[in-house]
Amino acid sequence: MITEVLKVFMLEKGIFLTIRDFLMAPGKSAHIYLYRNRKKYVSPIIFLLVTSLIYSIVNKYFHVEESIMVDVQIDGFDDRAIKFTNQSMKWIQDNYGYANLIMSFFVAFFTWIIFRKGNLNYFEILSVLCYF
Repeated sequence: MITEVLKVFMLEKGIFLTIRDFLMAPGKSAHIYLYRNRKKYVSPIIFLLVTSLIYSIVNKYFHVEESIMVDVQIDGFDDRAIKFTNQSMKWIQDNYGYANLIMSFFVAFFTWIIFRKGNLNYFEILSVLCYF
């Protein structure tokens, strides 16, 4: 009976297992994903899309994240540069999920550069970043 309940909620394999494992033991789960069993967990891209969707819905209805945008005013800089910076920061705050996705490619690249002597390639680092 317990196995049937686990199958219904996909606690043996799937998104709930992925969330549970990465919340309880993120380092161990990342090690299992990278070196042992990738089929146990949901694909990093699917995981990122589902959790971003959940975050967007919760943020839209419950206003979890408040606006903390402050206009940048720096002496000696061109007004166009300051206006572009303010618009960019506003877009990042309004589209936090997309901004994190875009930034994750750069974070993965620089992490790969810094730890290039390790045995992980760029896409494995990006996969782990999608989970975290």
